[in-house]
Amino acid sequence: MSSQDSSAAGRGLQGVQGWLLVLCLYLLILVPLLALLGLYGAWQGASRSPTLQNALAFEAAFEFALALFGFYAGLSLLQKRAGAVVIAKLYFIVMLTLGVLVMGIVLLGLVSQFSDPALARQLRGPATVAALRQIILCGLWLLYLERSARIRATYP
Repeated sequence: MSSQDSSAAGRGLQGVQGWLLVLCLYLLILVPLLALLGLYGAWQGASRSPTLQNALAFEAAFEFALALFGFYAGLSLLQKRAGAVVIAKLYFIVMLTLGVLVMGIVLLGLVSQFSDPALARQLRGPATVAALRQIILCGLWLLYLERSARIRATYP
């Protein structure tokens, strides 16, 4: 393939379309929406358990900050800003790290002799599924950001 053919193929892949558009929509819409649902859940949990109010408020603030980071990454990609791919990769690395940490906490809770068996049973399933989903999703998006021809053509 000549350099002229490869540059023509690269021009065909430029722009926010296909999986790149799906990624932008995920970061711009789904991530903030899930954070809002998390905020609502934390608010309900705080009203049911006043002793957990501070922890739930911290969790809600942390989720909101991560959602803003994801929104910024998606907006940067959509507007084709310089460094947008690095920002998106950093977002997914942070989320991947958090998923691995949650998985470690779940595993630690399973093997700990001091854990409450009822609490462990209740948290094990949902926390494990959420952590695995987050790890897989972040890994796939990082792989896409690293290997995509559209990413290379759109963000030189």
